[in-house]
Formats: sequence, C-alpha cells, structure tokens
Amino acid sequence: GILGKNVEIVIKDTAGDPQKALNAIKELVQKDGVVAIVGPTTSGVSLAIKNEMNNMQTPLISCAAAEDIVVPVETSKWIFKTPQSDRMAIEKIFKEMASQKIKKIALITADKGFGLGGAKQADKLAPQFGIEIITAEKYSPDDPDVNTQITKIKSVKPQAILCWDTDKGAAKVAKAIKAMNIKCPVYMSHGIANDGYLKGAGPAGDNVILP
Repeated sequence: GILGKNVEIVIKDTAGDPQKALNAIKELVQKDGVVAIVGPTTSGVSLAIKNEMNNMQTPLISCAAAEDIVVPVETSKWIFKTPQSDRMAIEKIFKEMASQKIKKIALITADKGFGLGGAKQADKLAPQFGIEIITAEKYSPDDPDVNTQITKIKSVKPQAILCWDTDKGAAKVAKAIKAMNIKCPVYMSHGIANDGYLKGAGPAGDNVILP
C-alpha cells in the first residue's frame, strides 16, 4: 500500500481506442472514484483524454512518449508522463547521426499520435544538427505493408533512415527495408523496445539503432 493504507487497483482496457479511453476515464473517476490514473500506453490515446483529465482535475500519469502530452505545461496541470519524450530521443539520435557525418536522411512515421509527434520533433530539431530530411513518408497503422513508402525512400538514396513508430508498424518498416536490400543505417524510436517489435521484425530487426 501507500503510507500504511491499502490500495485498490481498478483496471480498464482502452483497446488503443480514444473513444473507449474517454468512456473509461469518466467511469473510473465519476463512478469508481479513483484518485489517479496510470496510463494509457500510447501517445494518441493519451492526447485524446488529456483535456478531459484536466477538466476532471484528476492526475493522469501517462506511459506514452509524445512531448505534447505534457506541453504546454500551462494546459497540462494534471498531466504527467514517465518515458523519455520524443524530443529527447530524437536529440540523441541526431547527435549520433552527426557524429557519423550523416547529413541527408529519410523519415518514415505512422500517421497517428506517436508517429506524428516524432515527425514534428524531427522537423524542428534536424537543422540544429545539420541534418536535412530529404523525404518524409507516412503510413496508416492499418496498411498491410509499407512497400510503396520504402520504394520512394530507396529512390532518393538517403544516408540513413529514421522510422518513428512502435512495435508492429516499425516491424513492417524493418521488413520492407531488408526485403529491398537497403544498406544504409536504420534508426528507430524507443517505442520498439518491446517483445512485439522483436517478434514482428525477426531477423529484419538486426542492426537497427535505437535510443
């Protein structure tokens, strides 16, 4: 417990769906009377419930990475998060790229909360490290593959590829890069540090660099 008091944990499954998450947090706060919520695990769903959590004046400790979850601070009084932000992770990656004299990169991101947040930070930070994003591709989580996007990336011959997504989407990207025999370094987000990515990517995940 906490301070000698027992703690009851009430669990709701958002299924990664913003509307289900909104319904869940209202039930948790208004019906179950919880004093705080830990989660969700994805940036998109965390962003979707941010305003309502502020309105209900109940602390939310998100397990997702997008910096916009807690920025601006003025409108995020009740919102906290645990992982490194996408800004911090991209700064580390770009610093490593600069040390390897990589100047022209391709960016590929999921067209959803975490991916869009990463794309925003990459665009903002790249000039500070002398890096040019020569092409930026997006894909839907529902796309069966990313062959079209990776074919476009291959055609511009980047010095490196930066992919910003979590497990399943990033695994699709890794597989497509390997299948097309692209030899440049591949960097990905800290969102792939899980079994879902390792199992999904298989051997295609070898040599991928992440913070």
